[in-house]
Amino acid sequence: MFRVNFHKFDLCVSSICIICGVPFVMEHVEAALWEGNKFIGNMCQECIRKGSQDFTKILQQQAQQLNDKVKIIEELIGQEISCPPWEEYQRALPAEKRDITDKQKGFQELRQMTMSRILLIGEEIIPKEEVEGLKSKQINIFLTEPDLDKWPSEISHLKRYVDMELDIQTFLKPDET
Repeated sequence: MFRVNFHKFDLCVSSICIICGVPFVMEHVEAALWEGNKFIGNMCQECIRKGSQDFTKILQQQAQQLNDKVKIIEELIGQEISCPPWEEYQRALPAEKRDITDKQKGFQELRQMTMSRILLIGEEIIPKEEVEGLKSKQINIFLTEPDLDKWPSEISHLKRYVDMELDIQTFLKPDET
């Protein structure tokens, strides 16, 4: 049987609702869907507000939207797609934005690292006891600072988790069993 558990959540992290599929920010309370001892996913406040009587309808809508996207993607497979080169895209940008390619690459790497570390916390790979009591500034450093030597001593115990990179795309794929 599936059940939803609520518990206090001192972090502010983004997640994707397992019921409706919409990205949301989880603050103050985590609503988690479980099947026995297996975590299924987090739920957004809007789905909780609508109540379990609407879950089947919402899940059917999400399944239909995903099926529609799959149909479009399947139509694209094997089709030639014409796309102008990157340089043409760069020329279309305002002049002040054209030189940020290197910054964007660095930003994407930072974003990937941050999302991976958010998953470490959100999926409780880092036990909650390890992050409870930390200030938001310390959590922010953990999420965004790649140079571990710049970390304050209060979060040095989290360094052992940094090498546990989680691939977000792999995480979001359903189990292939």
